[in-house]
Amino acid sequence: MAAPNIIGKSCGEFTVEKHIGKGTFGQVYLVTRTDQIPSRTGSFQPTNYAMKVINLSRANGREKELLDRETQILSDLKRFKHQNIVQYVECFRQGDSAYIIMEYCERGTLYEYIRQNKVVSEYMFVEFVRQMASGLEFLHSKNVLHRDVKSKNILLTAHNDVKIADFGVAREIPVAAPGNMSVFIGSPQYMSPEMLAKKPYDEKTDIWSLGCTCFEMGTGDYAFKAENIQQIRQLVEKKQLPPMENADYCDDIKSIIMWMLQKESANRPTAKQVQEAIASHKCKNIGTHTAVELSKAVAKVAPRKKERKTSETKTNDSGRESGVFSDHHSEGGLAESVMGATMKEVSNTQNQQDYLQKQSNKYQAQIVRLMGGNRASEHVTKIIKVCRKHSTDYDKIKTVVRKYIREDRYERVYPLVLALKGVEEAISSQNQSPLHGDSDT
Repeated sequence: MAAPNIIGKSCGEFTVEKHIGKGTFGQVYLVTRTDQIPSRTGSFQPTNYAMKVINLSRANGREKELLDRETQILSDLKRFKHQNIVQYVECFRQGDSAYIIMEYCERGTLYEYIRQNKVVSEYMFVEFVRQMASGLEFLHSKNVLHRDVKSKNILLTAHNDVKIADFGVAREIPVAAPGNMSVFIGSPQYMSPEMLAKKPYDEKTDIWSLGCTCFEMGTGDYAFKAENIQQIRQLVEKKQLPPMENADYCDDIKSIIMWMLQKESANRPTAKQVQEAIASHKCKNIGTHTAVELSKAVAKVAPRKKERKTSETKTNDSGRESGVFSDHHSEGGLAESVMGATMKEVSNTQNQQDYLQKQSNKYQAQIVRLMGGNRASEHVTKIIKVCRKHSTDYDKIKTVVRKYIREDRYERVYPLVLALKGVEEAISSQNQSPLHGDSDT
């Protein structure tokens, strides 16, 4: 269905700015409120919203039924305001069209993110999956099946927060018979074996679709790719997945993906189990858990008495000078360089306090340079204060980093902030240690 030419026109209380996409049964536009008034200062930044437009004159009975169901589900979920579900604003009808107003997600879809970046880094994969699983756990707790989980229905905000969207084929689970749904609906590349076979299904069908989305993040392509639905059904039946060797993820991550893609729904994890598995694995890039390990390891080494040198220091196998990294490092390489350099040099340096302070200064200087601006040093100081005050609240740390850094540099700066946090905690631990200042005996 072609997008109607409504750019610049008013729809209810909203002005249509531009066409931005297509939903299950309608076109999607960027809109702003026409009743917003500029502030007294003269500065004015209107609030953006996404508006789905459905032409009712062209919709059949089934599509109208799904529209009513979508608006009802969104309305029911609105009062909970879950952070990983796109927020519903309102719905109205005007002429032959229905309009659904929702929050606007600036970075578009996960599908676009994957195609722009080829694949998703392991660090961002963990962030995305954690949020998607959280959103699905919430939906399932409210007896709602999405039934069309896919990369095109996952939206990203300016800060890469995940929002599950497009409830055009979602369905409330009948309380009396939760496993009796067997309607063939959704996107074939993401359909579970039981749905493809037109057998009864439950919330585990969403988990299969999440697994397909995760596979797509790691490889840049669909898990099951064919010319038609019959061929997809055959691939799923035989579980003929493309190889994952090209996915630059640790074995734990690959195992989690395969767990979600178990043919028997009973063998798949729940959304909560996916979250727990993601949280417990040790990411090879610096993230929440490795940052904690780094902090503990550095703090454990720092307060020790000076050790006599018993052997020559080994040369870095890569030929690079330890502790030095340059702009061309990827996020993963940068994180591993920071981790490796810190752990290696702290354990081999005589003057621990001087060394740690030097490392802290170096990380701060790197962050200041990436941050840019006359107040960068001041902003880094504020970030350090937040890290000290909220050492285990990584959501708060991420929020303050995003407040002061450009979004396109966030993935480079955040690992540095975590490394800086670890070193600062080591310095604090050393200053409080009773061994500080002891000499060899």
